[in-house]
Amino acid sequence: LEPGIAPTLRDDAVPVIIDTDMAGDDWMAIIYLLQRPDVNFIAITVTGTGEAHCAPGIRNALDLVMLAGRPQIPVACGSESPLMGDHAFPMEWRDAVDNLFGLSLPANPHSPSAESAPELISRLLQESDQKIHIVALGPLTNIAEAFEADPSLNDNLKMLTIMGGAVNTSGNVGPV
Repeated sequence: LEPGIAPTLRDDAVPVIIDTDMAGDDWMAIIYLLQRPDVNFIAITVTGTGEAHCAPGIRNALDLVMLAGRPQIPVACGSESPLMGDHAFPMEWRDAVDNLFGLSLPANPHSPSAESAPELISRLLQESDQKIHIVALGPLTNIAEAFEADPSLNDNLKMLTIMGGAVNTSGNVGPV
């Protein structure tokens, strides 16, 4: 695959942070949104508590933005331990996601952010002159840590969209 050409962003493009566990369904959502001229990606934060581990999740996110022609988008990872609970994805699932199910993407020459995911979320919300839309595609650990540390971040949050998992059940990984 070769890097694509990024769309020309509209003047009214909404600033968006994607918080993801870099699962296969997230890749599709990210690629789709990266091609929209009304969405101004300002960061991708990876949660290490979902399907991908932090290091490969960051690399894969960096390479996805390279594929979409937007290699400069900052990428950071958060904690690899959930705030509570111990429901983990099976290791074979995580290994497959870490390895992009065998896909090869163009390598992004940019390094990941030196900030953790919650720090990056916090800084972007504090510094933005526009309200930011956060799209959460995985466990909410990064977002919870950012807002727990500074509840005033809500003042610059336009919307939080969550692609939720299991509700009122023991989890979405094993038998219920």
